[in-house]
Amino acid sequence: MINAMQKYFISFIFIAFSTLAIAQNIRYKDLAPTFEGMGAEELKNSLQEYLAQDLDHPNANFRLALLYESNYKTADVLTRYQYVLANAQQAKLRYTKSKQLVDEREVNRNDEYYFPIFKTYDAKGKPNVEFALVSKKITNGIDSATLMINKIPPIYQSFTRSVNFYDN
Repeated sequence: MINAMQKYFISFIFIAFSTLAIAQNIRYKDLAPTFEGMGAEELKNSLQEYLAQDLDHPNANFRLALLYESNYKTADVLTRYQYVLANAQQAKLRYTKSKQLVDEREVNRNDEYYFPIFKTYDAKGKPNVEFALVSKKITNGIDSATLMINKIPPIYQSFTRSVNFYDN
């Protein structure tokens, strides 16, 4: 006869193996088409979850950089200073990673991942994204984030110091 402890152990093993069988790695090509219907926060969470299993995916890093850039550019620096600075730092980090991973071969091979962002066509009307366009966006993103990280803290400190002085 099987005692209660053995039943629990067998049940635990069964559940563990069934969970492992169900939990499969998500492929990026299956995930990418769902991005269009997602909000910014949902997209960010999906990309972060995907990058947890594949840290070096070029397009996932690039898209996440775009989201962080959008976050810091649209937020109010005076009321959400920490948020803006954190997003600028994350954008710079992801753009730097993208610069290492995204090359001409990657863009040509996975054109469908970059098309929804740039929406460019070739002479025949077929979707086509040039590497130069992606490379320029990465470079500009790094420059913009670096500028934000370097220039905003002194400006914010001067502003808050003057406001506090005025209040006194």
